[in-house]
Amino acid sequence: MQNTSVITRPGYIQQYDRRGHPENLASRALLRQSRRAQNDVLATVGVCVGLDENGTAVRPEVHQKESDINDRLKVESVMRENEVGLLLVAADIGLFFVGTFWVLGLRQRLQVSKAQSISLARVMTPF
Repeated sequence: MQNTSVITRPGYIQQYDRRGHPENLASRALLRQSRRAQNDVLATVGVCVGLDENGTAVRPEVHQKESDINDRLKVESVMRENEVGLLLVAADIGLFFVGTFWVLGLRQRLQVSKAQSISLARVMTPF
């Protein structure tokens, strides 16, 4: 079926599909071309993975090399961060032990001794 309209541009003929719904094949072709161009840009940037004609995943060679380098740098950065974190935990435990060792010794002396018979000055002096 075809129908001409006065509202549209001159020479335009509206096309209809088998069920009688209007369709515009030129518009569909332009949308398909635009969508492919957008997907190519996204694949080049690395947001998504592109597909070739066979449907297999492809990444542009330039971007693949850059992404491999970026991935390696990210892994090295995470490993370095983990090593620094382990060193900080070890330093924290060591400083906590050194900082609280004398307090724990003083507490043990106070708990063993009798408060009436020993003065605080004597407790503070080593043996």
